[in-house]
Amino acid sequence: MTGVIGSRKQAASDEPPNTSGRESDRDENRAVRPEPFRVTTAYLPQTVSETLARIAAGVDPWIAYRDFLEDWTYLPEARRDLVDAKPTFTRNEHRQWASLLAATAEALCARDGLSVPAWTRDPEYRLAEPWYLYEGTGRIRGWLRESTPRPFAKRNIWTGDRLLRRT
Repeated sequence: MTGVIGSRKQAASDEPPNTSGRESDRDENRAVRPEPFRVTTAYLPQTVSETLARIAAGVDPWIAYRDFLEDWTYLPEARRDLVDAKPTFTRNEHRQWASLLAATAEALCARDGLSVPAWTRDPEYRLAEPWYLYEGTGRIRGWLRESTPRPFAKRNIWTGDRLLRRT
């Protein structure tokens, strides 16, 4: 995206030179006009590592996660770069999101014919306690356990079969 978003002030070049030697005279006699300038911005896709960093910074986790999924969906040429960097976490409460991202990276790469990044096999991306993405007991948990894809189930994350259906 390119556009004029601001201006720099530039002295008019057609004014006579200041011969008095006083800087204040020069400033008072200057005609100032804005000079447009351009700033080009390029979209940078959100990697799994950046997704976890956004979550750690306080962004709603589901919004950050969805942003990653949208980049995966709409930028197929960037997919390898999106999952190459290992998401690191320092706080235990971010482990579940890092584990979800590892499972997601594994599932998407396998589905879309990319090699699965080695970091996804690290045991730190497995949860000790089950994480059910849908509340409920009984039948709902049974459905989650039956329908959750293997990359999520082996990390003790129970998502059902619908989490990645829009990607």
